[in-house]
Amino acid sequence: MDLRVKKTRKSIKDAFLELRSRKSLDKITITELAKLAVISKATFYLHYKDIYDLSEQLEDVFITNCLNAISRPEILLTPKGFLQLAEAFFSQDKLFEILFSDTRSDVFINKYGKKIKEFIYQSYPEFKNNLDIDILLSFTIYGALQTFLEYYEFGKNNQVNNRIANILEHSLLELTDYIHVEL
Repeated sequence: MDLRVKKTRKSIKDAFLELRSRKSLDKITITELAKLAVISKATFYLHYKDIYDLSEQLEDVFITNCLNAISRPEILLTPKGFLQLAEAFFSQDKLFEILFSDTRSDVFINKYGKKIKEFIYQSYPEFKNNLDIDILLSFTIYGALQTFLEYYEFGKNNQVNNRIANILEHSLLELTDYIHVEL
């Protein structure tokens, strides 16, 4: 990628994050973002369809970075996987607080849950067409994510994350027994 394109995208991203840290997504205008990024509106539109496209791309990068911290997909079916996700998540917690504030926390749960399932299905494609496994995965993943967000402030303390992981372990026993994954 051209150095000028990289600099422009960084400028847009930085301006967006600055604005987003102070405003809800629907209150940010392209005009104010372009002014802060020192670009024209036309330049913005060369890179993104609209403010929501930019936000979604940054959200996707955040989620991908968290998943890239996972050593193996099957570890997500264990408490250790939850702890790895929590660690990856908290390494970017300021970005999370900016991107997924306001009503965007529901977006986070849906996107993150889908990405985790896709990540698991890449290694275990046979799970994808099994309704029982899909239901158990959804229950475990979305339940863990919702719990994680509910205890987010406390989760910055590793003791709380370990406690959540221990409770999660009990619910995961049924899942791993059911799908017969060697962990």
